[in-house]
Amino acid sequence: MATYEIREVREMLKEIIIESRNIKLPGGNSIDVHGLTLEDITSLLGAFKPELTQIFNSGMDIPNMTGKAPLFTATVIALAVGEPEEVDKARRLPFGAQLIALEAVWDLTLPDDSALGKLIERLQPIAAPLLQAEKESEKSPSTTETGGKETSQQ
Repeated sequence: MATYEIREVREMLKEIIIESRNIKLPGGNSIDVHGLTLEDITSLLGAFKPELTQIFNSGMDIPNMTGKAPLFTATVIALAVGEPEEVDKARRLPFGAQLIALEAVWDLTLPDDSALGKLIERLQPIAAPLLQAEKESEKSPSTTETGGKETSQQ
C-alpha cells in the first residue's frame, strides 16, 4: 500500500504546472516569472541579510525596495525567471518592468493575503536569535594590534 501512495504522489507532482506570469518588456521582449521557492528564499536570506532585515523592520513596499536594494531586486527577478546567473541583466531592466515583475513574483510566492503574516510569524523564532547574535557581535569590543600585542579597545 505504501508503494502505491508514493507512486500516486509522484504522478501528481509530475502533472503539476507551476504557475507563472508573463511580464512584457520594452522592445517586444518578455519574461516569465514564477513564485520563489524555499531554496530561493534560503539563498536570499544568506546573501541579503542586512537588506532583508531593513525590509522587514521598516515595512518597505515594493517600489521602495527596488530603489533601496537594487541588487536584491535583480536577484529576486533572476531567481523567479529561473536564471540566477543573469542578475546583471535583471539589474538593467527598466524600473517599471522590475516593479511589475516583483509584484508578480510576490503574488505568486504568497498568493494568500494572510500568508505573509503567517510566514513572518513562523520565521521570527528562527530569525530572532540570528539577529540578536548579530547585534551582540556588533557591540563586542574590537581588538587592535599595538606593539605586537593585542589590546581590547572599549
